[in-house]
Amino acid sequence: MKRGLLILSLLFFYSCKNSEVLFAQGKLLNPIQEPVALKVTIERQVIFVPVTIEGETYRFLFDSGAPNVVSKELREKLNMKVLKRNPIRDSQGKTRHQNYVRVPSLELGGQVFEDFVAVESDLRFSPILNCLNFDGIIGANLMRKRFWEMNIADSTLIMSATKDNWDLKTKPIYRMPFTTKSTGTPVVQLGIKGKKVKGITFDTGSSGILSLPRSTYDGLSPDSLVQKSYGFLSGGLFGSALDTAEEHVLPFDFPDSTYYFPVEFESAKSAGLLGMRFMRHFKIFMDWPNQEMLLQPLSLHQPNPTWPLSPFYEGALIVGNTNSLMDRQLGLDITIGDTIISCNGVDYSQPNREDLCQIYQQFIKAEESLTIGIKGKGEYTIYRQQPY
Repeated sequence: MKRGLLILSLLFFYSCKNSEVLFAQGKLLNPIQEPVALKVTIERQVIFVPVTIEGETYRFLFDSGAPNVVSKELREKLNMKVLKRNPIRDSQGKTRHQNYVRVPSLELGGQVFEDFVAVESDLRFSPILNCLNFDGIIGANLMRKRFWEMNIADSTLIMSATKDNWDLKTKPIYRMPFTTKSTGTPVVQLGIKGKKVKGITFDTGSSGILSLPRSTYDGLSPDSLVQKSYGFLSGGLFGSALDTAEEHVLPFDFPDSTYYFPVEFESAKSAGLLGMRFMRHFKIFMDWPNQEMLLQPLSLHQPNPTWPLSPFYEGALIVGNTNSLMDRQLGLDITIGDTIISCNGVDYSQPNREDLCQIYQQFIKAEESLTIGIKGKGEYTIYRQQPY
């Protein structure tokens, strides 16, 4: 989560056109015709599902912004065949060469998926991903073989062979066409304040709202600004990068209605990203064969109170980002890069990467305030506040 904790975003970019051939591979064995409600876990606004491979169950992220991914440990354990090696750029603009591997038959919700390709990656490399403790990703190249109904508000994820079972009687229903990348990842456009904004990736692996490059949109009014942020604002597969962001509440144009949602404009971002903190306001129906997403509006949620800063790990526990909520908490001499040595009495003066996970939990669970110790500056009490 931004406004307190890092946003998770595993969006991939590919430099090799041959990837499209690999990601087109895969089939279903004995396709199940009845709808299947998957057992899911919702953490930090994103969906995790149980996946069975060779008789063992693993925890996978359900991520439309990426292809299938397996951890380095899982690839080695199951001795998956390496098909090729290509450079991949993550959501933070960081590039690394990664192996493409053949995944053994996997079972998801009783359905068997065979001969799919995945990217092997070290899911422990990024401290924020390490805290989520997952073994791989169910990505868009597999998702597009089924129809999906999801509602993050009530932890529902239903997989179907057809859309005939969808309940579309409740109105309104908004149709959002999309194109796809080589991985099958959906790319949409949105009407924002009378302007069509194209090239926005729909990413169920992002816990953010809608983020856009600052250059995308002109004429932003100071009246719509609700918050400014600076620091390590989001985390990708290969780490995080410093960025600045402004959050504005803007009108979104639907066929017969206008909704107001926050939008994050980030200086270093090069592409638009539509995440689950935006999409939690809708029940979502994904139709890959016809390349359209159906949105059924739910009750809008007031944003939760949040923190004026969040922790980060860079050899030490540090203040990773701050936002304009800090201005309301007078007397706090806290800046990006300050070393955190304690939180609510827990000593972090000699931290490791796992301590970031522990301090994250303190930020998540604390209802109103936290007391943090800053090296060379003493202890400060910080408070959760409504951003707007």
